[in-house]
Amino acid sequence: MVALLYFIIMLPCQVDIMYLKNLVKIRKKIGWSQEKLAAESGVSYSTLIKIESGRIDNPRIGTVMNFAKALKVSIDDLVK
Repeated sequence: MVALLYFIIMLPCQVDIMYLKNLVKIRKKIGWSQEKLAAESGVSYSTLIKIESGRIDNPRIGTVMNFAKALKVSIDDLVK
């Protein structure tokens, strides 16, 4: 946990070359639509679509944290 916090603190405003490999998988596993995840995370629907499709491959750390919080998973779960 300490290493993850250090990792987050040391990151710039964006998560470079981070692809949220498990975002769609986790979202579907809990039965959420893209609209539901966008609403629960506070991330715009259009941004979510772009991230899931790979058109945005370096989302802001705040966006990643919002997804993790809404889905009740760790950031590591989204990217491993």
